[in-house]
Amino acid sequence: MKPTAIIAILLAGALGYFVNHFTLAPKLKVAQETVVRLETEKNALQEQMVSMQGRMLSDAERRRMERERKELASLRGEIAQLRKKIQDQEQSQLLAAQKAKQAAAGAESQELEEEEFEPSDYYAATLNVALELGMTLVTGGWQTSPGRRTFMFMTPTMGSSNSGSGYLQFVSKVAELDDSELDVSGNETDQAGGFDAEDAASLFEGIKRSPTGKLLGLPTVVTNAGKEAVVSTSFQIPSDTGALPRKLELGVLPILGEDGQIELTLAATISLTEAENPAEEP
Repeated sequence: MKPTAIIAILLAGALGYFVNHFTLAPKLKVAQETVVRLETEKNALQEQMVSMQGRMLSDAERRRMERERKELASLRGEIAQLRKKIQDQEQSQLLAAQKAKQAAAGAESQELEEEEFEPSDYYAATLNVALELGMTLVTGGWQTSPGRRTFMFMTPTMGSSNSGSGYLQFVSKVAELDDSELDVSGNETDQAGGFDAEDAASLFEGIKRSPTGKLLGLPTVVTNAGKEAVVSTSFQIPSDTGALPRKLELGVLPILGEDGQIELTLAATISLTEAENPAEEP
């Protein structure tokens, strides 16, 4: 082959290479850019998917936590109500046990008192007190029946006779009350208390209204200052076996002071009536 032919072939090949190269280069660049863009979009889509999955998990987690919080609050409320019911039940049981214990103790005490009680043949009060006109003196507190005591209330007043001379009058009330209303013990006493007119009126009104209070007698003594006087009266004390007749003897010795106060010596006795006293042997 001629050298000129070889040169022509080489030139033609080189020309074809350069033509093809310069023709394909822009397409290759566009293809590369497309690949890069697609890769970027792919990465962005993957990131969006991951983010969306994270948000979806977070929302679900929040819903789950909110549901569990509500369930926990509901359980706490139920537990609180249950605890309150248990406490109320325990308190009711405790109160019932205390009431039963008190009732048993009261029944035992009453039974013991009734078993031990023996009516006395003699009750007495001896006093030396100072009181004002219109005041009410209270003494006694003798246990005359099971769970009950007898008291004497005395109110001194001053009056004048038709001749103009003055005298002292001692109006008394004998009443039987439950131990719960006034608590004094013994068959003999030297104890006494006093009430003013208003308090005494309230006291007597309370005795009248009391379902357990009983008015037994109203003995009255009239005398002059410095002169002793005695009165005797009978009354009935109620009991389960029937009324018990008793005799009250009341003696007073009043001394009127310059300040208007009365120095009073008082002696009161409750005893069997003569019908109940056994006959003495000769």
